[in-house]
Amino acid sequence: MNRCALFAAVTLPISATLGCTSEPRIIDGAMAINICRATIAALMARPVQIVRFDGSDGHNVYVSYRRPDDGSTWKNKCKFDGSRVIWAATDGRWRDIPGADEYVTYELRPDAKTLRIRQRFTDASTVERDFSFNEFN
Repeated sequence: MNRCALFAAVTLPISATLGCTSEPRIIDGAMAINICRATIAALMARPVQIVRFDGSDGHNVYVSYRRPDDGSTWKNKCKFDGSRVIWAATDGRWRDIPGADEYVTYELRPDAKTLRIRQRFTDASTVERDFSFNEFN
């Protein structure tokens, strides 16, 4: 069994708000993994292909990537609150302090082929990055 299947099998589905609807939906383990991978790739300005799934404890998704320029490995974790993605370094604090940390959300685009990660900063500026689901293979 691959890690994605293991994650989906051992965790409960995650209730989240998808796209432009406020209606709660269920995302499965594989989608949670891809959202976390895309979030870390967007935040760290890295290709999503280098962000790897490391596991889950049933509440958090753990990922890592090896930085090509110096070979260092960076480990992160994600959790979800509706369409919000809250992240942290594996050994660091959650980035969820209002007024101090950026607010990160995901959106499954209407074409059903694209995942958008949006960062809203404390100055109200935003940065968005779109990922094609083909990029996650």
